[in-house]
Amino acid sequence: MVLDDCRIKVREIAEAVGISIKRVCHILTEELNMRKLTMLLFVIFDAMTEFNTPPRRRIINKAELNTPIKIPASPLLQKIGYGTGVAVYMFERSSKVGSELSPWAVKKWLKGKSNKRNDKNLRLEADVLRQLNHPNIIGFRAFTKGADGKSCLAMEALDMSLGDKIEERREIFENEPFPAKNILKVGFEIAKGLEYLHHTAYILHGDIKSWNILVSNDFNIIKLCDFGNSLPLTKSLEIDTSKGNFSYVGTTCWNPPEVISENEPVTSAADIWTYGLVLWEMIALSTPHVEDFNESESFDSCTRSDDTKNNQLDESDVSIDENKYGTRPALPAIDFSEDYNNILEVFFICTINYKLRPSAKALVNYYKKYADIKKKK
Repeated sequence: MVLDDCRIKVREIAEAVGISIKRVCHILTEELNMRKLTMLLFVIFDAMTEFNTPPRRRIINKAELNTPIKIPASPLLQKIGYGTGVAVYMFERSSKVGSELSPWAVKKWLKGKSNKRNDKNLRLEADVLRQLNHPNIIGFRAFTKGADGKSCLAMEALDMSLGDKIEERREIFENEPFPAKNILKVGFEIAKGLEYLHHTAYILHGDIKSWNILVSNDFNIIKLCDFGNSLPLTKSLEIDTSKGNFSYVGTTCWNPPEVISENEPVTSAADIWTYGLVLWEMIALSTPHVEDFNESESFDSCTRSDDTKNNQLDESDVSIDENKYGTRPALPAIDFSEDYNNILEVFFICTINYKLRPSAKALVNYYKKYADIKKKK
């Protein structure tokens, strides 16, 4: 009876840990110093070998290894970002039982903004994001309902947005641009993300700005995020109207002239214009066409075109020149070293008429050529 009980226990340990029965015996006797059991354990092992008892394999349901997605209500989460009607929260979750916690960024509608229309828009963003797979595109994690019943889009989390980084630098260095190497790094990585979006996924991001670019503190990781305004493209890189009646929304301060005037077609070149303004942001440490704005205004001071009525500005805090929307913002009056020549060249070529702007693929080739020249020097 004792022999049977011990045999069963040893077998259960071996199966649970995933090692051989002989290894279990060794651990119990040698490493756990249970030497009095030595003879009994090896008798058990020999008995099991003699009768060739087949091991009992436990059928493991893979679902058991995954922890269910339970996102708490908003008050229990740390807010790390926000936009027009939405907030982004930090949520630490383990994908498997016993594994290390990993941070997720969870996007939810704010109180009073969660309705069928907005929930549908968030689902559409999730559908776009789940089909994308590129090192410079934020990773999709899940789309689910939170504990408060609100729709939640869970994504990969990074340290901060480029917009945060710009705010941080301006507070410390006032009007001193980012080092040229940092701007070139951001420019190259985002260009690669756009090349994938435009030429592989056939998607227009539709709202590129510093706040929709996530970075690590050291700029080693740079990713595009927020695909809530993305639009489908045709193979000729124009808006694909066959899939619906789409229109470009974006954010007014960054919007290209063809969107502001509504006189020209919207193509992938719209993303190139806003991409050029991101380079300008890293130089000027400001938002295009807005002066003296503060962090609380930075998301909504330049409102999305369909939300202007709900986001009235305090003109005493923010100075906006609406006549300059869709124009190239002036560079700050500082002396630029030669290190900035390539950056300025890209900025100027990206902020001209849409027919003359380079494609994302051409930008990537430009950066590769520049990198090769730097290596040869």
